Amino acid sequence: MIKTALIGTTSYGSLYLKNLMRLHEKGQVDLLAVVNHHPLTDPAAKAWLKTHKIAQYQDSKSLWQAQSQNIELCCIPTGIGAHHALTIEALAQNAHVLVEKPAAATPQQISAMAKAANNANKNVYVGYQNMYENETYYIKNLLLNGAIGEIESMNLLGLWPRATAYYQRNYWAGKIQNASEPIYDSVLHNAFAHFVNLMFFWSGASEREFSKPETVRGNMWRCAPAESFDSCSVAFATDNRPEILINISHSCRQNIDPKIKIVGSEGSLEWFGYYYILNNEKHQYHADMQTALEAARTNMFDHVIAHLNGEDVTVCEVADAASPTIAMHLMMKQLKIEIPLKIIETKTEFGTQLSVEGLDQRMIYAYQNKTIVGGL
Repeated sequence: MIKTALIGTTSYGSLYLKNLMRLHEKGQVDLLAVVNHHPLTDPAAKAWLKTHKIAQYQDSKSLWQAQSQNIELCCIPTGIGAHHALTIEALAQNAHVLVEKPAAATPQQISAMAKAANNANKNVYVGYQNMYENETYYIKNLLLNGAIGEIESMNLLGLWPRATAYYQRNYWAGKIQNASEPIYDSVLHNAFAHFVNLMFFWSGASEREFSKPETVRGNMWRCAPAESFDSCSVAFATDNRPEILINISHSCRQNIDPKIKIVGSEGSLEWFGYYYILNNEKHQYHADMQTALEAARTNMFDHVIAHLNGEDVTVCEVADAASPTIAMHLMMKQLKIEIPLKIIETKTEFGTQLSVEGLDQRMIYAYQNKTIVGGL
C-alpha cells in the first residue's frame, strides 16, 4: 500500500478525498493524514476519517512535522496559487505528488517543479484527467497515422454559464494576483483547461509530445466581478501545427459541453467527451458526458497508483503540463481584457448570471466556420 496524504479536503478536494477513501478501502493506498484548510461539512467523510483514525491537520507544516519522510504520495487539490509551494514542500519530504490542474500559476513555477521532481527522483502528476484515458492516446495515434490527412485546423467550443457566486466561492476565484501570490485563474486556465491541454497534446508532433503556443491573436472579455477574463475567443500559433482556435465562455446563456473539431486535408475528427466522429463514423466509449467525467477522474487516481507500482499506464507528469499555462500568459501579455458593451443580467436558480448579448451565437458560428469572434 502507498502511504498517502491529502492537502485540501473541501470543494474540489472532496473528490480527491472520495477517491482516496475508495483506494484505502481496496487496500491500494494507506491514507495516513489529511489537511483541512476549511472544516469538513460532509458527515459521511467526517465519520469515515474518524472511524479509520486518519490524522487531521490544519496546515501542511503541521502535517510534515508529524509525518516527516513518512508520506509516499501527497495529493494537492488546492487553489492554483498554492500548487507550486506545496509541491516543492512535498518533494522535499521525499514524496511523490499529484497536484490538481493547472500545474501552477506561471510557466516558471512549472519549470521549477519539474526540476525539483527530477532532482528528488520523484514523480509529479498533474490532474489533467483526460490524459489518464486510453482513448486520448488512441485518438493521438489516429491523427499521427494520417486518419484525416494533414491537420489544417483545431477548434474548441465550450459554453458553461456561471453565476456571480462562482467568483465568490474562495479567495482566488477569478484572480490574477493575490498579494504576492500569482494565481492567473480564468475560463481558459481553470474550467476549460482540460480541453485546452488536449488540443496541445493532439497537435504535438509525436506520440507523447505536446505542441507549445508561441503567439496569440483574438479577444478576451470580463463580465463577472473578477480580475481575470470569463470569456475568450483566441487563436494560437504553435511550434508544430496550424492555429489552435478556442471559443469558450462563462458569460453565456446556454450550456454547451466542450467539443473539439479537428479538420484535416482528407477528413475530420470531432470529439464530444464521451464519443467522437471520425470521417462521419461515430465511435462511442462512454454512455454520456457525466459517465465520461466520472470515469476520467477514477482512471486518474487508479493510473497514478498503478504507475507508482511500476505498471505501464498513461499519466500526465508536470513536464507535460505547461502548454495551457504558457497560453494563459501569452494572452495576458499580448491581449487586453475588454468589458463588453451589452451585458445582460438574469436571475437564475443559481443566482445572478451576467452574459454577453449575442455571444453564444457568435461563438457557435466561429466554431462552425473555423474562426474567432471579433469585438463585442
